[in-house]
Amino acid sequence: MDSLRGSVINVGMTPSFSITANSNRKWLKRRRGRVRRFLRAFNKMSGVDRRSDWTTILELLYTYYPDEGRKLIENFELSNQKKFNLFLDYLIYSPQITWLAFADERMGKDAMVCFCIEEAIFRMKEKGLTPPRIVTLGNIKLPPFVEPEDQYWSFKDIPSGTVKREVWIYCSELEVMLPARDGMAPENKLFSMISGTFAQNHIKLIGCVKLASKVDLNAIRGCNIKSFKYINPEKLNIIGVERNNILSPLGDWLLPSHSGDKENTLFAFDSQLFTLPLPLPDWWTHEYSEQFNKISEEDIWSFIEATCDEDTKVNSIITIISQKFRNKKITKKQISQFIAEQKSVF
Repeated sequence: MDSLRGSVINVGMTPSFSITANSNRKWLKRRRGRVRRFLRAFNKMSGVDRRSDWTTILELLYTYYPDEGRKLIENFELSNQKKFNLFLDYLIYSPQITWLAFADERMGKDAMVCFCIEEAIFRMKEKGLTPPRIVTLGNIKLPPFVEPEDQYWSFKDIPSGTVKREVWIYCSELEVMLPARDGMAPENKLFSMISGTFAQNHIKLIGCVKLASKVDLNAIRGCNIKSFKYINPEKLNIIGVERNNILSPLGDWLLPSHSGDKENTLFAFDSQLFTLPLPLPDWWTHEYSEQFNKISEEDIWSFIEATCDEDTKVNSIITIISQKFRNKKITKKQISQFIAEQKSVF
């Protein structure tokens, strides 16, 4: 990230051409004092002297990303609770939501998502709204806000919501359900057909992902909320979807900067950029966080049956269950027999 910050103006970017870009540039120029306060405040909060980056950041704010820049300056002096409420209201009231939570392994993606869902449920009750029905996709253990009958293994089984009560899908490892560069995988084919109907069927999708390059592009295209905990900078500097399409360089400057920081989360939505410290849910335990260890073979076969069809290759199934369940016991012979049984059914 440091190398990116130092050279961001020289990588061929063009200024923003949005309808509101010029008016937002004028707004920013009239508030130079507030911009300086933001730079000093962020410098103090980050714990690292980044004054040498300020020229670059000002160029990003004024020239390249004035829409994001205005909202950043408008909101940085708000309390953390008011910022969090802005995020919750966007999650609650937007008819179409695909929220992808990015982070390295063991950085608290699921804990953060569960905390936000619980807070959204509480806020909806406060406002007299009916909380959504939360269902899981591919998760082994269920958080307290999910009923046992709402554990699913495939998009085809997930119920539609209604005007009165939405359905929110929570997937702990979305890259396993929707793997990148495998458009013929059963769930990818299904998702490409149904994702465009989520809003009219009152369905919202929340998925945890290690890296954007690991998940199917259809999920990326529909994503309108992104959250980031710590990600190793070397991964973000790889030219491709990580660097160019997921987060602007202005947002890159705000990313959590060290692996020991498991509380802070950067939210990017509706041209908003802000970082919030979020605690663990009250019920969270180490045992729950290890939910994909020590899984029964019965659960693994249920997953395979729901997500793999007769055209799925044996090696692909082996890879999926090894990744998801850390399972090395189910053999190729067993899977071949399963596929043969599936073909006889079809």
